[in-house]
Amino acid sequence: MIYEGDILAYGEVEGVVKVVKDPKELLEFKEGSILVASQPTPLFNPFLFKSKAVIVEHGGMLCHAAIVSRELGIPCIRVKGATKIFKDGQKVRIDPEKEIVEVVE
Repeated sequence: MIYEGDILAYGEVEGVVKVVKDPKELLEFKEGSILVASQPTPLFNPFLFKSKAVIVEHGGMLCHAAIVSRELGIPCIRVKGATKIFKDGQKVRIDPEKEIVEVVE
């Protein structure tokens, strides 16, 4: 499946998804995963620093996740309904040129 989005911080990456609907789920986050959340706040910072990329449902170029992602040099993309679309453990590829997220497994 391919999902269109809006690139908030550039970079191409492939990795495993961790969906976080409740901040308690951050305790299960593994370094190098792709963080999927509705709209990460500063509470998410320690996990943003360990992320390979970030997929958000809400926010724009000035949202917290986008700003931190650009500073860290990792991709950030907004995909409507991301926390419902993506599942823990899915492997995805973020393609900034096409502004898509593709499920590869």
